[in-house]
Amino acid sequence: MIESYYHVADFGLLPQSQHDFYLLTLRDPYDRTISSFVYEHYLNVKARGEEVNIKKNIRKDFEKACLTCFPTLESFVALLNGNEFHYPHHKSEIVYDSCQDFARAVFHGRVRIFHHSFFNYRKIQGLIPNIQQQTLLVTRLEYLWHDWDAVNQYLTRDTSNDPRLSTAVSPRTNNTKSKHQHQHQHLSLMTMIKPYEAHPKILTILHWPQCRRYPLESLEERQQMMQLHSD
Repeated sequence: MIESYYHVADFGLLPQSQHDFYLLTLRDPYDRTISSFVYEHYLNVKARGEEVNIKKNIRKDFEKACLTCFPTLESFVALLNGNEFHYPHHKSEIVYDSCQDFARAVFHGRVRIFHHSFFNYRKIQGLIPNIQQQTLLVTRLEYLWHDWDAVNQYLTRDTSNDPRLSTAVSPRTNNTKSKHQHQHQHLSLMTMIKPYEAHPKILTILHWPQCRRYPLESLEERQQMMQLHSD
């Protein structure tokens, strides 16, 4: 049933894609942002031996920017005490005259070399063609087994009388209250995201429509949460 797989190197191919449905895996935005920052920090890229894959001129700026502005996760977080920033540069440029502006540009997906932050949920959403007419299935990393089971049930159900497959209307936008829609309503995108709203958040990486944006707490609260997360 799954015929294609897209990740950071492939998202640019999404606009020309034609699939019967799209399955997305979501992760708690707090955990996702921490994980992506740590994974993509220059020191860890170098530790994995992957810095050789980066062009020399970009590699030099990437290293200096990381070591100058945020050599640690904590120093990166300390620069996020607010949403205002000025970064009028091209996505491929690494400009760190202002560490605060640069850190916030990274966080808001404006710097291409930080791939996972660059391809946040809003950007991925914008790359799926005719998204309002697509069938979107979603799994959450924290409930992966349960959600995959639900997806399997949805994909293997009796579809002979299901008009959604002929009209390609998403379960989250279809107004027809069919038995299948009620049974699999938890597969809709916004319902999948809803449980995350109960978690305390310090980051604003989740940008799907109608999903509330989580406020940045004070620096002290943020540092306390970082400490708890690292224990």
